[in-house]
Amino acid sequence: MGNLAARRLRIAMLIGLAALAALPARAAPAVIAPGEGIGPARLGMSPAQLAQALGGAGVARGARLAFPRWGLTVTLDAGAASVISTTSTRFRTSHGAGVGTPLAEVTRLVGDPNSSWTEAGNEVRVVFPFQGLGFVFRAGTAVEVFVERPIALSPQPGREAPGAPALPPPGPPPAPGPQAPPGGGAAKPAAGPLLRVEGVQEVIDPGPAVLRVTGRAVNGGASPLAPVTVTARFRDAGGLETVSEIAIRQPVAPGAAAPFTLQMTLARSVVVRYTLAAAAPGARAAEVTRTIAADAYAALARAHIRVTAALGGPSNTGPMVQVLVSIADAGPIPRAWIRDVSVEVPYTGGQQVAQVTPERPSTVLVPATAQLGTPQIRAVTLQGP
Repeated sequence: MGNLAARRLRIAMLIGLAALAALPARAAPAVIAPGEGIGPARLGMSPAQLAQALGGAGVARGARLAFPRWGLTVTLDAGAASVISTTSTRFRTSHGAGVGTPLAEVTRLVGDPNSSWTEAGNEVRVVFPFQGLGFVFRAGTAVEVFVERPIALSPQPGREAPGAPALPPPGPPPAPGPQAPPGGGAAKPAAGPLLRVEGVQEVIDPGPAVLRVTGRAVNGGASPLAPVTVTARFRDAGGLETVSEIAIRQPVAPGAAAPFTLQMTLARSVVVRYTLAAAAPGARAAEVTRTIAADAYAALARAHIRVTAALGGPSNTGPMVQVLVSIADAGPIPRAWIRDVSVEVPYTGGQQVAQVTPERPSTVLVPATAQLGTPQIRAVTLQGP
């Protein structure tokens, strides 16, 4: 009897071990590592490395690869993972932040007061740029978490910020405050701003339809400044204004620069102009206004404009049929900006190229026996107002 029980126990243990061995790679640690990756997917991986780490090639969606089994989406830049996002509740940071985290708790869980908040419609996008971590909230709850490369607070080249923000190098001791002139009158402040905004650049990411604005807030005074707040007021093509802000709470030493990143979603419309303002207690504010030309959105247009190809009537010239090619949806691009779209219409045995505009569809001829493929946009020409 004892031997039978021992055999049954041994069989049960073997079955359990076999079941563990058969578990998919999904049983890997479900950790969100800010600035590094989510689960087995790491920033900088190639599509082949992602396929190996995640157990299969992803589903291509423009510049992104989706891995539905994992609940992960990877944005590629120059053939490498630049952003990894998830909508799955199984992935969490070491302090428990993830999908489902309340908006009111995210700063405490991340442990970094430096964040950029962008509101668009019913979404709030919160990015912790010095951590390389971001969240998308709806109705006060995180519905998506993403990681990207962090930025360094220190102006020294090559310095990374994988964890807590790096502090700028210590500056000289604060200069004595201004002395009152004889007669008791107030001292006049020194000419020129104490804060400057430099190195401003725009990057339009066509996959997630996001505009990222980067730059540096430079302390041109003689005393450390804290906190430094950088605010962006984005105006879209429809005239609506959205505000995004980041507060850099670590002191910025005299002569030092604090890098910043602000972003704006382009899901509804494109940004035509924005104003950056940098401010700190005791300092004169600095302001920069920039415009974005229509042709800067060419890649975004190719990724988000949708075209259709529909079979029409037979042609009068031989055994051919007409195919009507038209723009079905312009996405965030104003239709008035679209001068023309070059569309490739594939079919069995060949292809045709059509030039279409929002007001004028185009007709091409294909053999009556051919089957149409999915039309592909080859180029978009934009012309702003």
